[in-house]
Amino acid sequence: MRKLSALSVRRPVTFLMLAFILIGFGIYGLTQLRLDLYPDVSFPTITIYTTYDGVAPEDMESLISRPLEEAVGTVSGLRRVESLSSQGATVLKLNFNWGTDLFVAENQVRRQIDFVRRSLPDDADSPIIFSYDPNQEPVVVLALSSDQRSSRELRTIATEQLEQRIERLGGIASATTAGGLEREINILLRNEQLRQYDIDFSSISSMLQNENVQVPAGELQEGNMTYSLRTIGEFRDVDELRSAVVDFRDNRPIVLNDIADIRDGIAQPIGNVHVRGQEGLIININRQSDANVVMAADNVMNSLDELRSVLPADVELEVLTNRADFINTSLRNLYMTGLQAVLLVTLILLFFLRSGRTALIVAISIPVSIIATFSIMNFADVSLNIISLSGLTLAVGLVVDNAVVVLENIFRFREDKYEGNKAAISGAQEVVTPVAMSTLTTIVVFLPVLFVPGIAGFLFRDLALTISIALIMSALVAITIIPLLSSRLFAAEDNPGSKEGRFHKWYQSLARLRDRSLFGRIIATLPLFILLIGALFMRPLRWVGRNLKHLFYKISDVLRRGFDALDRAYTQTLD
Repeated sequence: MRKLSALSVRRPVTFLMLAFILIGFGIYGLTQLRLDLYPDVSFPTITIYTTYDGVAPEDMESLISRPLEEAVGTVSGLRRVESLSSQGATVLKLNFNWGTDLFVAENQVRRQIDFVRRSLPDDADSPIIFSYDPNQEPVVVLALSSDQRSSRELRTIATEQLEQRIERLGGIASATTAGGLEREINILLRNEQLRQYDIDFSSISSMLQNENVQVPAGELQEGNMTYSLRTIGEFRDVDELRSAVVDFRDNRPIVLNDIADIRDGIAQPIGNVHVRGQEGLIININRQSDANVVMAADNVMNSLDELRSVLPADVELEVLTNRADFINTSLRNLYMTGLQAVLLVTLILLFFLRSGRTALIVAISIPVSIIATFSIMNFADVSLNIISLSGLTLAVGLVVDNAVVVLENIFRFREDKYEGNKAAISGAQEVVTPVAMSTLTTIVVFLPVLFVPGIAGFLFRDLALTISIALIMSALVAITIIPLLSSRLFAAEDNPGSKEGRFHKWYQSLARLRDRSLFGRIIATLPLFILLIGALFMRPLRWVGRNLKHLFYKISDVLRRGFDALDRAYTQTLD
Protein backbone atom coordinates (compact mmCIF):
# COMPACT_ATOMS: atom_id res chain seq x y z
CA MET A 1 0.00 0.00 0.00
CA ARG A 2 2.96 2.32 0.51
CA LYS A 3 3.83 2.01 -3.16
CA LEU A 4 0.36 3.18 -4.17
CA SER A 5 0.99 6.64 -2.75
CA ALA A 6 4.25 7.06 -4.65
CA LEU A 7 2.76 5.58 -7.81
CA SER A 8 -0.24 7.93 -7.69
CA VAL A 9 2.06 10.96 -7.47
CA ARG A 10 4.30 9.76 -10.32
CA ARG A 11 1.39 8.60 -12.53
CA PRO A 12 -1.26 11.27 -11.94
CA VAL A 13 -3.15 10.77 -15.23
CA THR A 14 -3.56 7.04 -14.64
CA PHE A 15 -4.98 7.47 -11.16
CA LEU A 16 -7.17 10.37 -12.24
CA MET A 17 -8.63 8.12 -14.94
CA LEU A 18 -9.22 5.40 -12.35
CA ALA A 19 -10.96 7.94 -10.12
CA PHE A 20 -13.19 9.04 -13.02
CA ILE A 21 -13.99 5.40 -13.77
CA LEU A 22 -14.99 4.85 -10.13
CA ILE A 23 -17.14 7.98 -10.23
CA GLY A 24 -18.74 6.81 -13.47
CA PHE A 25 -19.57 3.39 -12.02
CA GLY A 26 -20.88 5.11 -8.90
CA ILE A 27 -23.20 7.41 -10.85
CA TYR A 28 -24.45 4.45 -12.88
CA GLY A 29 -25.00 2.43 -9.69
CA LEU A 30 -26.90 5.35 -8.15
CA THR A 31 -29.30 5.42 -11.08
CA GLN A 32 -29.88 1.66 -10.74
CA LEU A 33 -30.49 1.60 -6.98
CA ARG A 34 -34.05 0.90 -5.88
CA LEU A 35 -35.72 3.59 -3.80
CA ASP A 36 -37.61 2.28 -0.81
CA LEU A 37 -38.57 3.37 2.68
CA TYR A 38 -37.05 0.44 4.54
CA PRO A 39 -34.89 -2.55 3.57
CA ASP A 40 -36.62 -5.55 2.06
CA VAL A 41 -37.56 -7.53 5.18
CA SER A 42 -39.84 -10.56 4.94
CA PHE A 43 -41.22 -11.70 8.26
CA PRO A 44 -40.79 -15.48 8.73
CA THR A 45 -44.51 -16.14 9.08
CA ILE A 46 -46.84 -18.29 6.99
CA THR A 47 -50.62 -18.19 7.43
CA ILE A 48 -53.08 -20.97 6.55
CA TYR A 49 -56.70 -19.85 6.18
CA THR A 50 -59.53 -22.40 5.82
CA THR A 51 -63.28 -21.83 5.65
CA TYR A 52 -66.14 -24.24 6.28
CA ASP A 53 -69.52 -22.47 6.14
CA GLY A 54 -71.90 -22.92 9.04
CA VAL A 55 -69.58 -24.94 11.30
CA ALA A 56 -69.17 -24.04 14.99
CA PRO A 57 -65.73 -23.05 16.38
CA GLU A 58 -65.44 -26.29 18.39
CA ASP A 59 -66.03 -28.38 15.27
CA MET A 60 -63.62 -26.22 13.25
CA GLU A 61 -60.92 -26.98 15.80
CA SER A 62 -61.45 -30.76 15.72
CA LEU A 63 -62.16 -31.15 12.00
CA ILE A 64 -59.76 -28.60 10.48
CA SER A 65 -57.27 -27.06 12.92
CA ARG A 66 -55.89 -30.19 14.60
CA PRO A 67 -55.26 -32.19 11.39
CA LEU A 68 -53.48 -29.20 9.86
CA GLU A 69 -51.40 -28.60 13.01
CA GLU A 70 -50.27 -32.22 13.05
CA ALA A 71 -49.40 -32.09 9.35
CA VAL A 72 -47.25 -28.93 9.41
CA GLY A 73 -45.53 -29.73 12.71
CA THR A 74 -42.70 -31.55 10.94
CA VAL A 75 -41.69 -28.62 8.67
CA SER A 76 -38.04 -27.65 9.23
CA GLY A 77 -37.35 -24.29 10.86
CA LEU A 78 -40.81 -24.09 12.48
CA ARG A 79 -40.66 -22.33 15.84
CA ARG A 80 -44.30 -21.99 16.93
CA VAL A 81 -47.82 -22.75 15.67
CA GLU A 82 -50.81 -20.60 16.64
CA SER A 83 -54.40 -21.39 15.67
CA LEU A 84 -57.62 -19.43 15.96
CA SER A 85 -60.96 -21.10 15.24
CA SER A 86 -64.12 -19.09 14.74
CA GLN A 87 -67.55 -19.58 13.21
CA GLY A 88 -66.93 -21.13 9.79
CA ALA A 89 -63.23 -20.26 9.61
CA THR A 90 -59.89 -21.21 11.11
CA VAL A 91 -56.51 -19.47 10.89
CA LEU A 92 -53.14 -21.15 11.51
CA LYS A 93 -50.13 -18.92 11.99
CA LEU A 94 -46.75 -20.62 11.53
CA ASN A 95 -43.77 -18.72 13.01
CA PHE A 96 -40.34 -19.74 11.66
CA ASN A 97 -36.83 -18.95 12.78
CA TRP A 98 -35.25 -15.80 11.34
CA GLY A 99 -33.24 -16.55 8.25
CA THR A 100 -35.54 -19.36 7.09
CA ASP A 101 -36.13 -19.38 3.34
CA LEU A 102 -39.88 -18.79 3.20
CA PHE A 103 -40.10 -19.97 -0.40
CA VAL A 104 -38.77 -23.39 0.60
CA ALA A 105 -40.81 -23.42 3.82
CA GLU A 106 -44.01 -22.56 1.96
CA ASN A 107 -43.47 -25.42 -0.49
CA GLN A 108 -42.93 -27.81 2.43
CA VAL A 109 -46.14 -26.61 4.08
CA ARG A 110 -48.11 -27.13 0.88
CA ARG A 111 -46.69 -30.63 0.50
CA GLN A 112 -47.61 -31.58 4.07
CA ILE A 113 -51.14 -30.23 3.67
CA ASP A 114 -51.61 -32.23 0.48
CA PHE A 115 -51.02 -35.38 2.55
CA VAL A 116 -53.98 -34.64 4.86
CA ARG A 117 -56.30 -32.95 2.37
CA ARG A 118 -58.35 -36.11 1.93
CA SER A 119 -58.95 -36.36 5.66
CA LEU A 120 -60.58 -32.90 5.70
CA PRO A 121 -64.36 -32.62 5.20
CA ASP A 122 -65.43 -32.63 1.55
CA ASP A 123 -67.57 -29.50 1.96
CA ALA A 124 -64.68 -27.50 3.46
CA ASP A 125 -62.85 -25.10 1.17
CA SER A 126 -59.24 -25.80 0.27
CA PRO A 127 -56.74 -24.20 2.68
CA ILE A 128 -55.26 -20.93 1.47
CA ILE A 129 -51.53 -20.58 2.22
CA PHE A 130 -49.80 -17.22 2.08
CA SER A 131 -46.92 -15.37 3.73
CA TYR A 132 -46.88 -11.72 4.74
CA ASP A 133 -44.83 -9.51 2.47
CA PRO A 134 -44.39 -5.77 3.21
CA ASN A 135 -44.20 -5.22 -0.55
CA GLN A 136 -47.88 -6.21 -0.77
CA GLU A 137 -48.88 -2.93 0.86
CA PRO A 138 -50.43 -0.50 -1.66
CA VAL A 139 -48.08 2.09 -3.10
CA VAL A 140 -50.97 4.38 -4.03
CA VAL A 141 -54.57 4.45 -2.80
CA LEU A 142 -57.10 6.29 -4.99
CA ALA A 143 -60.52 7.49 -3.84
CA LEU A 144 -63.57 7.54 -6.11
CA SER A 145 -66.64 9.56 -5.16
CA SER A 146 -69.73 11.19 -6.68
CA ASP A 147 -72.64 13.25 -5.36
CA GLN A 148 -75.03 11.89 -8.01
CA ARG A 149 -74.26 8.17 -8.25
CA SER A 150 -74.72 5.30 -5.83
CA SER A 151 -71.82 3.30 -4.46
CA ARG A 152 -72.91 0.34 -6.59
CA GLU A 153 -72.55 2.39 -9.77
CA LEU A 154 -69.18 3.67 -8.57
CA ARG A 155 -67.95 0.11 -8.03
CA THR A 156 -69.03 -0.84 -11.54
CA ILE A 157 -67.10 2.13 -12.95
CA ALA A 158 -63.99 1.23 -10.93
CA THR A 159 -63.95 -2.46 -11.84
CA GLU A 160 -64.85 -2.07 -15.52
CA GLN A 161 -63.09 1.17 -16.49
CA LEU A 162 -60.21 1.86 -14.10
CA GLU A 163 -58.70 -1.39 -12.80
CA GLN A 164 -57.47 -2.74 -16.15
CA ARG A 165 -56.06 0.64 -17.22
CA ILE A 166 -54.12 0.94 -13.96
CA GLU A 167 -52.76 -2.62 -14.16
CA ARG A 168 -51.27 -1.85 -17.60
CA LEU A 169 -49.00 0.83 -16.10
CA GLY A 170 -45.31 0.05 -15.65
CA GLY A 171 -44.37 -1.53 -12.32
CA ILE A 172 -48.00 -2.13 -11.27
CA ALA A 173 -49.08 -5.66 -10.38
CA SER A 174 -52.74 -5.24 -9.43
CA ALA A 175 -55.48 -2.74 -8.67
CA THR A 176 -58.18 -3.86 -6.23
CA THR A 177 -61.39 -2.02 -5.46
CA ALA A 178 -62.57 -1.89 -1.85
CA GLY A 179 -65.80 -0.46 -0.57
CA GLY A 180 -68.97 0.27 -2.45
CA LEU A 181 -71.81 -2.17 -2.99
CA GLU A 182 -71.23 -5.32 -4.98
CA ARG A 183 -74.00 -6.93 -6.99
CA GLU A 184 -75.33 -10.20 -5.59
CA ILE A 185 -78.22 -12.40 -6.73
CA ASN A 186 -80.18 -13.55 -3.66
CA ILE A 187 -82.26 -16.73 -3.88
CA LEU A 188 -84.78 -16.92 -0.99
CA LEU A 189 -86.28 -20.40 -0.84
CA ARG A 190 -89.89 -20.89 0.30
CA ASN A 191 -90.25 -23.77 2.75
CA GLU A 192 -93.87 -24.55 1.94
CA GLN A 193 -93.15 -25.08 -1.76
CA LEU A 194 -90.04 -27.12 -0.95
CA ARG A 195 -92.07 -29.49 1.22
CA GLN A 196 -94.89 -29.55 -1.33
CA TYR A 197 -92.62 -30.62 -4.20
CA ASP A 198 -90.29 -32.66 -1.95
CA ILE A 199 -87.15 -30.79 -3.06
CA ASP A 200 -84.11 -30.39 -0.81
CA PHE A 201 -81.38 -27.73 -0.72
CA SER A 202 -78.64 -29.94 -2.13
CA SER A 203 -80.51 -30.61 -5.36
CA ILE A 204 -81.01 -26.88 -5.93
CA SER A 205 -77.34 -26.18 -5.23
CA SER A 206 -76.24 -28.93 -7.60
CA MET A 207 -78.58 -27.64 -10.32
CA LEU A 208 -77.14 -24.12 -10.07
CA GLN A 209 -73.56 -25.39 -10.19
CA ASN A 210 -74.24 -27.64 -13.20
CA GLU A 211 -76.28 -25.12 -15.19
CA ASN A 212 -74.14 -22.02 -14.63
CA VAL A 213 -71.03 -23.25 -16.50
CA GLN A 214 -69.34 -22.88 -19.86
CA VAL A 215 -68.18 -26.15 -21.39
CA PRO A 216 -65.69 -26.51 -24.28
CA ALA A 217 -67.34 -28.03 -27.36
CA GLY A 218 -64.30 -29.03 -29.41
CA GLU A 219 -62.82 -27.49 -32.52
CA LEU A 220 -64.03 -26.67 -36.01
CA GLN A 221 -61.59 -26.75 -38.93
CA GLU A 222 -62.25 -24.79 -42.08
CA GLY A 223 -59.37 -24.82 -44.52
CA ASN A 224 -56.27 -23.59 -42.75
CA MET A 225 -58.30 -22.05 -39.91
CA THR A 226 -59.18 -23.78 -36.64
CA TYR A 227 -62.01 -22.41 -34.49
CA SER A 228 -62.49 -23.23 -30.79
CA LEU A 229 -66.09 -23.94 -29.86
CA ARG A 230 -67.75 -23.56 -26.48
CA THR A 231 -71.28 -23.85 -25.12
CA ILE A 232 -72.50 -20.77 -23.30
CA GLY A 233 -74.32 -22.08 -20.23
CA GLU A 234 -73.97 -19.20 -17.80
CA PHE A 235 -77.04 -17.26 -16.73
CA ARG A 236 -77.08 -13.91 -18.52
CA ASP A 237 -79.78 -12.23 -16.45
CA VAL A 238 -82.19 -12.81 -13.58
CA ASP A 239 -85.05 -13.91 -15.85
CA GLU A 240 -83.02 -16.87 -17.11
CA LEU A 241 -82.29 -17.80 -13.50
CA ARG A 242 -85.98 -17.66 -12.63
CA SER A 243 -86.84 -20.00 -15.49
CA ALA A 244 -84.16 -22.58 -14.62
CA VAL A 245 -85.68 -26.05 -14.25
CA VAL A 246 -85.13 -27.60 -10.83
CA ASP A 247 -87.11 -30.87 -11.18
CA PHE A 248 -90.12 -32.46 -12.83
CA ARG A 249 -93.44 -33.42 -11.25
CA ASP A 250 -96.11 -35.22 -13.33
CA ASN A 251 -94.17 -34.39 -16.48
CA ARG A 252 -94.38 -30.71 -15.58
CA PRO A 253 -91.15 -28.76 -15.07
CA ILE A 254 -90.70 -27.03 -11.74
CA VAL A 255 -88.71 -23.84 -12.27
CA LEU A 256 -86.76 -21.98 -9.62
CA ASN A 257 -89.30 -19.17 -9.56
CA ASP A 258 -91.96 -21.64 -8.31
CA ILE A 259 -90.08 -22.40 -5.08
CA ALA A 260 -88.01 -19.26 -4.43
CA ASP A 261 -88.02 -15.49 -4.58
CA ILE A 262 -85.10 -14.24 -6.68
CA ARG A 263 -83.87 -10.72 -6.08
CA ASP A 264 -81.19 -8.74 -7.84
CA GLY A 265 -79.61 -7.24 -4.75
CA ILE A 266 -76.30 -6.34 -3.21
CA ALA A 267 -73.79 -8.24 -1.11
CA GLN A 268 -73.41 -7.55 2.57
CA PRO A 269 -70.75 -4.81 2.75
CA ILE A 270 -67.72 -5.50 4.94
CA GLY A 271 -67.12 -1.80 5.58
CA ASN A 272 -68.18 1.62 4.41
CA VAL A 273 -65.99 4.16 2.64
CA HIS A 274 -66.77 7.87 2.81
CA VAL A 275 -64.89 10.57 0.93
CA ARG A 276 -65.54 14.08 2.30
CA GLY A 277 -68.77 12.85 3.84
CA GLN A 278 -70.04 11.16 0.68
CA GLU A 279 -70.26 7.46 -0.07
CA GLY A 280 -67.34 6.31 -2.18
CA LEU A 281 -64.77 3.60 -2.62
CA ILE A 282 -61.00 3.19 -2.73
CA ILE A 283 -58.68 1.51 -5.22
CA ASN A 284 -55.61 -0.15 -3.72
CA ILE A 285 -52.71 -0.24 -6.20
CA ASN A 286 -49.93 -2.77 -5.57
CA ARG A 287 -46.56 -2.75 -7.27
CA GLN A 288 -44.66 -5.68 -8.74
CA SER A 289 -42.23 -7.38 -6.36
CA ASP A 290 -39.13 -6.17 -8.22
CA ALA A 291 -40.46 -2.72 -9.13
CA ASN A 292 -39.26 0.57 -7.69
CA VAL A 293 -41.83 2.06 -5.30
CA VAL A 294 -41.18 5.64 -6.38
CA MET A 295 -41.21 4.86 -10.11
CA ALA A 296 -44.40 2.78 -9.82
CA ALA A 297 -46.13 5.54 -7.85
CA ASP A 298 -44.94 8.17 -10.34
CA ASN A 299 -46.42 6.14 -13.21
CA VAL A 300 -49.78 6.16 -11.45
CA MET A 301 -49.59 9.88 -10.68
CA ASN A 302 -48.68 10.71 -14.28
CA SER A 303 -51.68 8.73 -15.58
CA LEU A 304 -54.28 10.44 -13.35
CA ASP A 305 -55.33 12.90 -16.06
CA GLU A 306 -55.85 10.06 -18.53
CA LEU A 307 -57.88 8.09 -15.96
CA ARG A 308 -60.05 11.10 -15.17
CA SER A 309 -60.78 11.61 -18.87
CA VAL A 310 -62.65 8.26 -19.10
CA LEU A 311 -64.83 8.96 -16.06
CA PRO A 312 -68.23 10.65 -16.11
CA ALA A 313 -68.22 14.36 -15.32
CA ASP A 314 -69.82 13.90 -11.90
CA VAL A 315 -67.27 11.29 -10.68
CA GLU A 316 -64.16 12.55 -8.89
CA LEU A 317 -60.88 10.64 -8.69
CA GLU A 318 -58.27 11.76 -6.17
CA VAL A 319 -55.19 10.44 -4.41
CA LEU A 320 -55.80 9.30 -0.86
CA THR A 321 -52.30 8.07 0.06
CA ASN A 322 -49.01 7.85 -1.80
CA ARG A 323 -46.10 5.95 -0.25
CA ALA A 324 -43.67 7.66 -2.60
CA ASP A 325 -44.34 11.06 -0.99
CA PHE A 326 -43.11 9.95 2.42
CA ILE A 327 -40.15 8.11 0.88
CA ASN A 328 -39.13 11.15 -1.18
CA THR A 329 -39.48 13.45 1.83
CA SER A 330 -37.41 11.18 4.06
CA LEU A 331 -34.71 10.67 1.45
CA ARG A 332 -34.64 14.39 0.65
CA ASN A 333 -34.07 15.20 4.32
CA LEU A 334 -31.20 12.71 4.44
CA TYR A 335 -29.74 14.17 1.24
CA MET A 336 -29.75 17.63 2.81
CA THR A 337 -28.22 16.26 6.01
CA GLY A 338 -25.40 14.68 4.01
CA LEU A 339 -24.75 17.90 2.07
CA GLN A 340 -24.76 19.93 5.27
CA ALA A 341 -22.29 17.48 6.81
CA VAL A 342 -19.92 17.88 3.83
CA LEU A 343 -20.20 21.67 3.98
CA LEU A 344 -19.60 21.85 7.72
CA VAL A 345 -16.59 19.51 7.48
CA THR A 346 -15.10 21.70 4.75
CA LEU A 347 -15.64 24.90 6.74
CA ILE A 348 -14.14 23.42 9.90
CA LEU A 349 -11.07 22.23 7.99
CA LEU A 350 -10.78 25.64 6.38
CA PHE A 351 -10.94 27.25 9.81
CA PHE A 352 -8.34 25.07 11.53
CA LEU A 353 -5.92 24.38 8.65
CA ARG A 354 -6.20 27.95 7.38
CA SER A 355 -5.55 26.83 3.82
CA GLY A 356 -8.05 26.82 1.03
CA ARG A 357 -6.09 24.18 -0.91
CA THR A 358 -6.07 21.66 1.92
CA ALA A 359 -9.78 22.15 2.58
CA LEU A 360 -10.47 21.76 -1.14
CA ILE A 361 -8.55 18.46 -1.26
CA VAL A 362 -10.58 17.00 1.60
CA ALA A 363 -13.82 18.38 0.12
CA ILE A 364 -13.04 16.53 -3.13
CA SER A 365 -12.24 13.25 -1.38
CA ILE A 366 -15.61 13.05 0.41
CA PRO A 367 -17.89 12.91 -2.68
CA VAL A 368 -15.43 10.64 -4.50
CA SER A 369 -15.61 8.10 -1.66
CA ILE A 370 -19.41 8.37 -1.32
CA ILE A 371 -20.12 8.18 -5.07
CA ALA A 372 -17.82 5.20 -5.50
CA THR A 373 -19.75 3.48 -2.70
CA PHE A 374 -22.93 3.50 -4.81
CA SER A 375 -21.42 1.10 -7.35
CA ILE A 376 -20.66 -1.52 -4.67
CA MET A 377 -24.13 -0.98 -3.15
CA ASN A 378 -25.64 -1.79 -6.54
CA PHE A 379 -23.63 -5.03 -6.84
CA ALA A 380 -24.53 -5.97 -3.23
CA ASP A 381 -28.26 -5.43 -3.98
CA VAL A 382 -28.62 -2.74 -1.30
CA SER A 383 -31.53 -0.39 -1.92
CA LEU A 384 -31.47 3.33 -1.25
CA ASN A 385 -33.59 3.55 1.91
CA ILE A 386 -33.60 5.33 5.23
CA ILE A 387 -31.18 2.84 6.80
CA SER A 388 -28.60 2.87 3.99
CA LEU A 389 -28.77 6.65 3.64
CA SER A 390 -28.29 7.01 7.39
CA GLY A 391 -25.17 4.90 6.98
CA LEU A 392 -23.92 7.22 4.23
CA THR A 393 -24.61 10.25 6.42
CA LEU A 394 -22.67 8.70 9.29
CA ALA A 395 -19.92 7.71 6.87
CA VAL A 396 -19.31 11.36 5.92
CA GLY A 397 -17.77 12.00 9.34
CA LEU A 398 -15.82 8.74 9.26
CA VAL A 399 -14.66 9.13 5.66
CA VAL A 400 -13.10 12.49 6.33
CA ASP A 401 -10.90 11.07 9.12
CA ASN A 402 -8.60 9.17 6.76
CA ALA A 403 -8.27 12.15 4.44
CA VAL A 404 -7.48 14.52 7.32
CA VAL A 405 -4.84 12.19 8.79
CA VAL A 406 -3.00 11.86 5.46
CA LEU A 407 -3.39 15.52 4.55
CA GLU A 408 -2.27 16.77 7.95
CA ASN A 409 0.89 14.65 7.76
CA ILE A 410 1.62 15.94 4.27
CA PHE A 411 1.03 19.45 5.59
CA ARG A 412 3.58 18.79 8.35
CA PHE A 413 6.19 17.76 5.80
CA ARG A 414 5.42 20.93 3.87
CA GLU A 415 6.10 23.00 6.99
CA ASP A 416 9.45 21.19 7.24
CA LYS A 417 10.33 22.69 3.83
CA TYR A 418 9.85 19.51 1.81
CA GLU A 419 9.19 19.93 -1.91
CA GLY A 420 5.57 19.27 -3.07
CA ASN A 421 5.98 15.78 -4.55
CA LYS A 422 8.36 14.58 -1.84
CA ALA A 423 6.09 15.92 0.92
CA ALA A 424 3.06 14.17 -0.63
CA ILE A 425 4.84 10.81 -0.98
CA SER A 426 6.63 10.84 2.38
CA GLY A 427 3.62 12.17 4.30
CA ALA A 428 1.25 9.59 2.83
CA GLN A 429 3.62 6.64 3.19
CA GLU A 430 4.30 7.45 6.84
CA VAL A 431 0.63 7.11 7.84
CA VAL A 432 -0.48 4.29 5.51
CA THR A 433 -0.35 1.71 8.29
CA PRO A 434 -2.24 3.84 10.87
CA VAL A 435 -4.89 4.69 8.27
CA ALA A 436 -5.32 1.01 7.35
CA MET A 437 -5.49 -0.06 11.00
CA SER A 438 -7.98 2.65 11.97
CA THR A 439 -10.18 1.75 8.99
CA LEU A 440 -10.12 -1.94 9.88
CA THR A 441 -10.94 -1.29 13.55
CA THR A 442 -13.97 0.79 12.53
CA ILE A 443 -15.11 -1.83 10.04
CA VAL A 444 -14.77 -4.54 12.69
CA VAL A 445 -17.28 -2.60 14.80
CA PHE A 446 -19.95 -2.59 12.07
CA LEU A 447 -19.44 -5.89 10.23
CA PRO A 448 -20.68 -8.09 13.14
CA VAL A 449 -24.09 -6.48 12.63
CA LEU A 450 -24.42 -8.75 9.58
CA PHE A 451 -24.49 -11.75 11.93
CA VAL A 452 -27.02 -10.35 14.41
CA PRO A 453 -30.05 -12.68 14.47
CA GLY A 454 -33.62 -11.50 14.19
CA ILE A 455 -35.17 -8.46 12.60
CA ALA A 456 -32.40 -6.16 13.90
CA GLY A 457 -29.83 -7.94 11.75
CA PHE A 458 -32.02 -7.67 8.64
CA LEU A 459 -32.82 -4.00 9.21
CA PHE A 460 -29.28 -2.81 9.97
CA ARG A 461 -27.54 -4.99 7.38
CA ASP A 462 -27.67 -2.11 4.88
CA LEU A 463 -26.24 0.28 7.49
CA ALA A 464 -23.25 -1.96 8.22
CA LEU A 465 -22.54 -2.67 4.55
CA THR A 466 -22.82 0.98 3.53
CA ILE A 467 -20.47 2.26 6.24
CA SER A 468 -17.94 -0.54 5.65
CA ILE A 469 -17.86 0.04 1.89
CA ALA A 470 -17.56 3.82 2.33
CA LEU A 471 -14.65 3.37 4.77
CA ILE A 472 -12.79 1.07 2.40
CA MET A 473 -13.27 3.57 -0.42
CA SER A 474 -12.11 6.43 1.81
CA ALA A 475 -8.92 4.57 2.72
CA LEU A 476 -8.14 3.98 -0.96
CA VAL A 477 -8.85 7.63 -1.77
CA ALA A 478 -6.74 8.81 1.17
CA ILE A 479 -3.60 6.93 0.12
CA THR A 480 -3.92 7.67 -3.63
CA ILE A 481 -6.02 10.72 -4.54
CA ILE A 482 -5.01 12.84 -1.53
CA PRO A 483 -1.24 12.58 -2.23
CA LEU A 484 -1.88 13.15 -5.93
CA LEU A 485 -3.88 16.34 -5.39
CA SER A 486 -1.52 17.52 -2.65
CA SER A 487 1.54 17.16 -4.88
CA ARG A 488 -0.07 19.19 -7.64
CA LEU A 489 -1.61 21.91 -5.49
CA PHE A 490 1.43 22.34 -3.28
CA ALA A 491 3.71 22.32 -6.35
CA ALA A 492 1.84 25.37 -7.56
CA GLU A 493 2.62 27.09 -4.25
CA ASP A 494 6.34 26.36 -4.74
CA ASN A 495 6.34 28.09 -8.14
CA PRO A 496 3.29 30.37 -8.20
CA GLY A 497 4.52 32.44 -11.17
CA SER A 498 6.11 29.68 -13.20
CA LYS A 499 4.63 28.28 -16.36
CA GLU A 500 5.27 24.85 -14.92
CA GLY A 501 2.44 25.39 -12.40
CA ARG A 502 -0.31 22.94 -11.68
CA PHE A 503 -2.52 23.52 -14.69
CA HIS A 504 0.37 23.79 -17.09
CA LYS A 505 1.83 20.44 -15.98
CA TRP A 506 -1.54 18.74 -16.16
CA TYR A 507 -2.17 20.22 -19.59
CA GLN A 508 1.17 18.99 -20.89
CA SER A 509 0.56 15.47 -19.54
CA LEU A 510 -2.88 15.28 -21.09
CA ALA A 511 -1.62 16.79 -24.35
CA ARG A 512 1.07 14.10 -24.60
CA LEU A 513 -1.54 11.42 -23.93
CA ARG A 514 -3.80 12.93 -26.58
CA ASP A 515 -1.06 12.92 -29.24
CA ARG A 516 -0.05 9.30 -28.73
CA SER A 517 -3.04 7.52 -30.29
CA LEU A 518 -6.71 7.72 -31.09
CA PHE A 519 -7.52 5.91 -27.84
CA GLY A 520 -5.47 8.46 -25.90
CA ARG A 521 -7.28 11.29 -27.67
CA ILE A 522 -10.65 9.85 -26.60
CA ILE A 523 -9.54 9.45 -22.98
CA ALA A 524 -7.95 12.91 -22.74
CA THR A 525 -10.88 14.89 -24.20
CA LEU A 526 -13.02 15.07 -21.06
CA PRO A 527 -10.15 15.85 -18.61
CA LEU A 528 -8.87 18.60 -20.95
CA PHE A 529 -12.31 20.17 -21.02
CA ILE A 530 -12.58 20.00 -17.21
CA LEU A 531 -9.08 21.46 -16.93
CA LEU A 532 -10.04 24.39 -19.15
CA ILE A 533 -13.14 25.13 -17.07
CA GLY A 534 -11.09 24.86 -13.87
CA ALA A 535 -8.47 27.25 -15.22
CA LEU A 536 -11.13 29.86 -15.96
CA PHE A 537 -12.42 29.78 -12.39
CA MET A 538 -9.12 29.28 -10.56
CA ARG A 539 -8.05 32.94 -10.53
CA PRO A 540 -11.20 34.23 -8.72
CA LEU A 541 -11.08 31.19 -6.41
CA ARG A 542 -7.45 31.93 -5.63
CA TRP A 543 -8.38 35.51 -4.74
CA VAL A 544 -11.17 34.26 -2.46
CA GLY A 545 -8.79 31.75 -0.88
CA ARG A 546 -6.19 34.39 -0.12
CA ASN A 547 -8.76 36.66 1.50
CA LEU A 548 -10.27 33.82 3.52
CA LYS A 549 -6.83 32.80 4.68
CA HIS A 550 -6.12 36.37 5.78
CA LEU A 551 -9.49 36.49 7.56
CA PHE A 552 -8.89 33.20 9.39
CA TYR A 553 -5.45 34.37 10.48
CA LYS A 554 -7.08 37.42 12.05
CA ILE A 555 -9.78 35.32 13.74
CA SER A 556 -7.15 32.91 15.05
CA ASP A 557 -5.09 35.79 16.51
CA VAL A 558 -8.17 37.20 18.27
CA LEU A 559 -9.08 33.79 19.69
CA ARG A 560 -5.49 33.19 20.78
CA ARG A 561 -5.34 36.52 22.64
CA GLY A 562 -8.71 35.77 24.24
CA PHE A 563 -7.62 32.36 25.47
CA ASP A 564 -4.34 33.84 26.76
CA ALA A 565 -6.28 36.43 28.74
CA LEU A 566 -8.57 33.75 30.19
CA ASP A 567 -5.52 31.67 31.14
CA ARG A 568 -3.88 34.62 32.90
CA ALA A 569 -7.11 35.45 34.77
CA TYR A 570 -7.53 31.82 35.82
CA THR A 571 -3.91 31.69 37.05
CA GLN A 572 -4.31 34.91 39.04
CA THR A 573 -7.53 33.60 40.61
CA LEU A 574 -5.79 30.43 41.78
CA ASP A 575 -2.86 32.43 43.19
